[in-house]
Amino acid sequence: SAWESAWECLVAIQPTGSAAPLFLVPGVGGTTLVFGKLARLLGPDQPVYGLQARGLDGKDKPFTSVVEAATHYLSDVRSLRPSGPYVIAGSCTGGVIAYEMAQQLQRQGEHVTLMVIESWHPSSYRLSPSAVGGLAPVRFLCSKLVRYGATLAGLPPHQWPRFVRTKAARMVEVLLDTGLEGALADNSYYVDEVVEATLHAVAHYETEPYPGGLLNVIAAERPLPPGIVDTRGAWETLARGVSRTISLPAKDSGGLFVSPHVDELAISIARYAADSLPSA
Repeated sequence: SAWESAWECLVAIQPTGSAAPLFLVPGVGGTTLVFGKLARLLGPDQPVYGLQARGLDGKDKPFTSVVEAATHYLSDVRSLRPSGPYVIAGSCTGGVIAYEMAQQLQRQGEHVTLMVIESWHPSSYRLSPSAVGGLAPVRFLCSKLVRYGATLAGLPPHQWPRFVRTKAARMVEVLLDTGLEGALADNSYYVDEVVEATLHAVAHYETEPYPGGLLNVIAAERPLPPGIVDTRGAWETLARGVSRTISLPAKDSGGLFVSPHVDELAISIARYAADSLPSA
């Protein structure tokens, strides 16, 4: 359709309403479907759009840098809404991309409301690539949005490299049995490719101070692997404006978007947007 050809990454979750649209960036390998319940709870007057990762359909290569992804997403956002104010939120690695989108909009003189949801500072992704395939354990902290993440979350960290190795061996078996075409027919191949590209992009992103304020949402019940430094509070230290932090008793980023936690998340997002948007 004309709508689909006009906006490559933009997904209309709830296109109607008179409020400033909320643009949401999902976590690594995730789809915008995770935001459905949140959009309903925000009410019929709140337009909600998701920004889908490039490459999940196998037609285009994934974004290789956070700046590239943010610039591309903003071209879609501004095609729909040429001028602000803008309301942008991201979950997990999507929070890092949302942060860069807000930086670019601020430099362009636009008013931005920024919300970062269960997002880790890029330094958390820069551990030694000694684990199999460079998949350091911290890369799986967004477990519910990464393929196989739920299984990994139930395993002790020392078993993660073996699990990844097993999955890699299985991929080789598929290649031998069905050939490349058969393997590519399985959408999981493209999901894994997007996951790797996204994690690489986030690990190489250099954060700079942000001139505005932000809402930082933390899943307070997340079990942290031993030795992992919690960097989820870093966003407030980077923000120069007045920021707000809320902690919800979810175990991971995925849990924030289902009941009962999504109900409180919706209330917090609506309240922060109302407080931070310029009065008409």
